[in-house]
Amino acid sequence: MFLQKAKQFVAGRIGQMARIEQACRGQEGIVWVHAASFGEFEEARPVLQAIRQSHPELRILATFFSPSGYAFLKGDPVADWVFYLPLDTRCNARRFLDAVRPCKVIVSISDYWLHFLHELRRRHIDTYLISARFIPSMLYFKPLGYPYREVFRHCFTKVIVRDGRSLALMQGIGARAVLSGDPRMDRVLDIARTPWRDPVVEAWAKGEKVFVAGSTLPRDEKLVAALVNAHPGQKFLLVPHETGAAPGAPRSNASCR
Repeated sequence: MFLQKAKQFVAGRIGQMARIEQACRGQEGIVWVHAASFGEFEEARPVLQAIRQSHPELRILATFFSPSGYAFLKGDPVADWVFYLPLDTRCNARRFLDAVRPCKVIVSISDYWLHFLHELRRRHIDTYLISARFIPSMLYFKPLGYPYREVFRHCFTKVIVRDGRSLALMQGIGARAVLSGDPRMDRVLDIARTPWRDPVVEAWAKGEKVFVAGSTLPRDEKLVAALVNAHPGQKFLLVPHETGAAPGAPRSNASCR
């Protein structure tokens, strides 16, 4: 799985800068949103949908660091373009921003690339960190985290956090921080309201209630396995974060029972 992701990481960036320049040539009013992965992008989705509704003239360009976000979002109407984020060098940051010329930038949760953020500040482009959460043990608040504290203080127009502890930490280092709700809740409610059907799942569920665990990691799957064993009469549907089995990974009947 790691080798497959590494290949996608490298292959997806070959010739990409030229594709970005071609796509954005002559375009105005681009909002650039960056997320590390698909899950972090989902946090930004309600914000982007609100931008679509209130400012339909704007275009949205999404970038990802990992292949998971890039692969899942291609073709999604919430973004006009989807690309991998070029590697964080001063040259790449300048060339990328010369091509995109964003009017606003949104960074979802984490994934702070210093050359890009400093170049955004140099160009006086409004940059917002949204749905952020911090705890005191993070590197950012240690002596080695000084470069990131400088970014939080000077490169983000606003740091929008989702809990009081994060707000206190950001205000404590002098960042322009505000407290907001968690956009993930808006996304969860939106998904719950959206009709969804799958004939395979329906045939298996037979009208019974199903416990669904989505985007799970190995530590989550241990918990789900314990629930399966504790409730043998309940149906469980497990949707792992990585859909391909890792070499040597144990197989479990907990995925569909």
